[in-house]
Amino acid sequence: MFDISGFGGVRERVLLLDRRTFPASRIPDECQDGFAGCVYLANAWFLPRGETGMHNHEGMDIVSVIPRGQIFHQGSHGVQYRQHVQEDNGNRVEAGQVQLQRDGGRGIRHNELNPSDQVQPMMQVWIQPDPVNSEPEYRLIDTCEQGLTCVYGGELFAAHTRVDILRLNAGDVFRVDEAGLSSADETFLLFVWQGKGQITELDQTEENRVDFRRGDLIETRAFGLIASETCGLMIICAA
Repeated sequence: MFDISGFGGVRERVLLLDRRTFPASRIPDECQDGFAGCVYLANAWFLPRGETGMHNHEGMDIVSVIPRGQIFHQGSHGVQYRQHVQEDNGNRVEAGQVQLQRDGGRGIRHNELNPSDQVQPMMQVWIQPDPVNSEPEYRLIDTCEQGLTCVYGGELFAAHTRVDILRLNAGDVFRVDEAGLSSADETFLLFVWQGKGQITELDQTEENRVDFRRGDLIETRAFGLIASETCGLMIICAA
């Protein structure tokens, strides 16, 4: 994976970058290549009062996960942010919510801002939409405090990539087959942003369980896991 990098008021660790989409980028061998339609995945931190600055994307859907705190959004998708407005006017993205911006063939111009004096975490995924949706879309998705929440594709809309957020309490057991989650190419990509536990592929015995912890990026076949403490994971697969 990349060392800490960033731009504007954001620092990030890039975990995945697709070599075909970004051929001119200097990508270390340790960085995960593209997976399903996902071409970029980063674990980011806003500096106090930091912001990305207004910038453009073309041909990308963007999924932003807020594990704690809050950010404000402005741009071509969603309600315009007005400086110093205190009431919740639809621009606020809070802990437990996922911000979804769909390109719709028109491109995205946006800025995210940290309104606090504390460091603010955010995870972000860029996905090449296939099929391309006919209209741009902006929505906020509330994730379950415990269990699985689909935040891209799946039951939300037709897509060749699916992204889910999984939250578990200590002692919880999760299996993709029991959750009805399947992958078209039989593989899954997991990013652990909180907690630790053990994971094993379903065709393996319990003796083959391996530990996972916060910060791990795991590519696996159909799997089951046990949470040793409160866990938060992102699951990406081909639909």
